[in-house]
Amino acid sequence: MTELFKIQGGMLPAVTAITILLATSFPDFFNSLAPYAETISLPLMQCVLLPTIKLNTFQLRNISEKLAIKMFEWEQRKDLL
Repeated sequence: MTELFKIQGGMLPAVTAITILLATSFPDFFNSLAPYAETISLPLMQCVLLPTIKLNTFQLRNISEKLAIKMFEWEQRKDLL
């Protein structure tokens, strides 16, 4: 659907909208799935969400360290000139 309308990065909002539409249209079916939500969400957060946050934090730290090294190199070169 997002490719049809050429919306970049629109997969998550499209899936969310479809899920809300289905849950609203068929509440009895989805009510039976509600008790399993916590059972599914805990491993999902531990296996997907937390490593993603850690990876992003690592990348940000890596970028800031590289920037600091480049700034130090620039200061050293400036002193030599």
